[in-house]
Amino acid sequence: MSKLYFTLAFTLLAAFGTINGQENLTDSLPTDSIAPVKTNPILFADVYFGGAGGSSHGFSAAGTLNYQYKKHLFTARVGQLSSYRTRLLSPVLPFPLVRLQESVDEYALLYGRRYIAENRAFSFSAGVAFVSRKHFVVNEDNAFYVRENAFGLPFEASIKWFKRRRVPYHIYGIIPIGKPTAFGNSFGFKVLGNVSKTTFVGIGVTFGFGYHKYY
Repeated sequence: MSKLYFTLAFTLLAAFGTINGQENLTDSLPTDSIAPVKTNPILFADVYFGGAGGSSHGFSAAGTLNYQYKKHLFTARVGQLSSYRTRLLSPVLPFPLVRLQESVDEYALLYGRRYIAENRAFSFSAGVAFVSRKHFVVNEDNAFYVRENAFGLPFEASIKWFKRRRVPYHIYGIIPIGKPTAFGNSFGFKVLGNVSKTTFVGIGVTFGFGYHKYY
């Protein structure tokens, strides 16, 4: 019986020592060797401003909502390209008259890939879009606007920078508020375009907010 007690006591002590050893080993590991806990989705929005050229050209602006699963990126995009023409009211009154020459409205769904490295990410996507073009036409009799609708092939590629780790959200990037959070801002550059009855390719800057990676 005493041998049995001795064996149980020895087994318990050995088990306790093993657990203690594992805990000490975990504590001694560098923090970057432990995989981060995925506590937030990758979900963010951004706005784009730039210029575009092609069969349609002018100032371009767009807004996107993005969701990433693993390296798969799903994007909903709404954008507009517009150009204007100016002329003087008369030689006597040198005041400019600004008139819309062309506008292209785009509603698109895209799929692509996004790759994250510390505080930056690169992505590229393509998909399908509904495109509505309104342009000014002048003929021998009069001048009027014509609207044309079509489906197109939207595409985009971008690079963005964002914070490396959880920190309090900063208003205007200066004033911190609240506790450390995964929510933050981003800045970057984007090339986008659409191939349809009218084609354009643009480049510009992006400003975003949301959850840009797993923190």
